[in-house]
Amino acid sequence: LLPDIENCFASATGRYIGILCNGCLIGVCGFSTKGHIAQLFVRTNEQKKGIGTTLLNQAVSECCTDRVTVDASMNAVSY
Repeated sequence: LLPDIENCFASATGRYIGILCNGCLIGVCGFSTKGHIAQLFVRTNEQKKGIGTTLLNQAVSECCTDRVTVDASMNAVSY
């Protein structure tokens, strides 16, 4: 994941957003404002609470396009 994160921060269009709860990062989304979601992670014990949806909706709202693509892992939790 590190090269993906480094590329996102090196890009003028790359963004990361996260959700904190009591000072603990419980969810994060890495994306390009050109319309690509590269990463979406939510802590296991915080899943099924709308955190992923909140992150995804915010990322999509910051994209400058009407089409968004998403990377997905074969091991990803169903969303």
